Amino acid sequence: MRRKGIVGLLILILVLFLGFILLNQKPEPENKQTTNVEKKENKSDPNTLSFKKHQKQITFKKEKESKEIIADIHSYLDNITGFGKIESVNFTNLKEDMEWKKLKQNIKWLKTTGFGHSEIQNDMMSANAFIKLVDEQEDDMSLRYLHRVFHDLDIYINNTEFPVLYGTTFAYGSVAGRKQLLDYFEYTAHYKVIYSSD
Repeated sequence: MRRKGIVGLLILILVLFLGFILLNQKPEPENKQTTNVEKKENKSDPNTLSFKKHQKQITFKKEKESKEIIADIHSYLDNITGFGKIESVNFTNLKEDMEWKKLKQNIKWLKTTGFGHSEIQNDMMSANAFIKLVDEQEDDMSLRYLHRVFHDLDIYINNTEFPVLYGTTFAYGSVAGRKQLLDYFEYTAHYKVIYSSD
């Protein structure tokens, strides 16, 4: 019996000793670099489109250049999609096309340099999302929507005359047209869509 008591006492002392060591250990500091990366990923999830409603439809930082680029993009997209051409688009060739690459650079320039804080920023964001869907999924409907956005912007910004207006821009489109785009992003392209006030 006495032997069992000694063994029990030794086990109790060992458990207390290990508990004391564990309780007095300081946790290792988190790797700050990993934490910052995680915060950035949560902040800018690539599957989330976060649109902000603005008071102004459009503000220019560089009006003349922006108008020219909008017209050029519309013309380029007309050549790709117009008059049934979209049915025969070769997406592999499109993605390697220098004009396609230039279009992406121009949209980035418009968003950062050409336009100010206004609804048209949302149009540039949706254009980038459509480009991503074209590049990654060869999605012809995204190419159609991309064309429609710049078609409508060209009409409004440059007073270009066309018999058709799609109404699919944030800056000038209709509520129904904007809903059509947001629904496409959310239900077909599977983006999480946020549309909030300024």
